[in-house]
Amino acid sequence: PVISVAFSPDGGSLLVNAGDVRSAPTNETPVRLWNAITGTLLRDFRTSKPCGSDSKAQCPVSQVSISPDGLHLAGAVLATGQTWVWDVRTGAVIAELPTVRSTGSAVFSPDGSRIVTGSRLQGVVQIWDTVSYQPLLTMQADDDIRLLVFSPDGSRLLAMCPDDVRMWDTTTVHAPPERARGR
Repeated sequence: PVISVAFSPDGGSLLVNAGDVRSAPTNETPVRLWNAITGTLLRDFRTSKPCGSDSKAQCPVSQVSISPDGLHLAGAVLATGQTWVWDVRTGAVIAELPTVRSTGSAVFSPDGSRIVTGSRLQGVVQIWDTVSYQPLLTMQADDDIRLLVFSPDGSRLLAMCPDDVRMWDTTTVHAPPERARGR
C-alpha cells in the first residue's frame, strides 16, 4: 500500500512512500522516486541500517517530504524512532535525526531551513536545522502526531492529532499550541 506521495518542486518527479507502517520490516525499498511524466523509476531510497534481525530488511517509513529545492528527502521511521534525510541525487543517507520517542511525521519548512518531526506516541514535535541537523526547539503536543503541515509562508505549523488539529506560531520561541476540535 502507498502511505504518502509528494511531487518534486518542479513537478517532474513523484516521491512515493510504499509499505504498511503497521507491518513487519521487509526487503522492499520503502521510498521510491519516479518520473512523473513517463512513470520511470529514478531512484530507490534505502534506510541506512537494517530493521530487525534480517540484515537486508528495510523499516517502513510513515511520512516523506521533499525539500523545496528538490535536493533532499526526509522520512520518518516509526520502528526506529528516527528521521532519515537522503540526498536525492545519490540516494545516500546524509543524516539520521535521533528524534524524541517514536517518529511518525517529517516535513521540510517552505524555505528548506528546517525539518519538523512529530512523534506518533506522546506528541513531541521537534524542529531541526537543515545545515547542522541539530535540534532547534522541542514542543509538547500531549497527543499523537499523525501528520505535520507548514503554512505556505512557514509561520504556522499544523499537526493532525487523532481528535483535533494543533497549530503553532513558528516565529516565536515558546509556542503554545492552539486547538481546533473536529468533533
